[in-house]
Amino acid sequence: MTEADLEQARALSASAAEQGQLWIARKSAEIEALPTGTVVIIDVATGEYVTGKTWLEANPIFDERFGSNTLGFVHRVRSPTFIGGGIGIG
Repeated sequence: MTEADLEQARALSASAAEQGQLWIARKSAEIEALPTGTVVIIDVATGEYVTGKTWLEANPIFDERFGSNTLGFVHRVRSPTFIGGGIGIG
């Protein structure tokens, strides 16, 4: 993968995150009516979405409905995901 490919991937990821947040804001009443912890995967181009109890449940539904190459944004209802931390043993 070249540096240009990486930059393109970063830009696409940033765009998906931005569009996903906009869709979450637009559909906040619908999304907030779902049970806490529900995983929502949004097709960022259309705003359509699928849900599941976990990402492993929702992702195959998303791929089947929208295609595995469709850009999606993952949101967990009222349950933020913490990435990058950990418990050190020392």
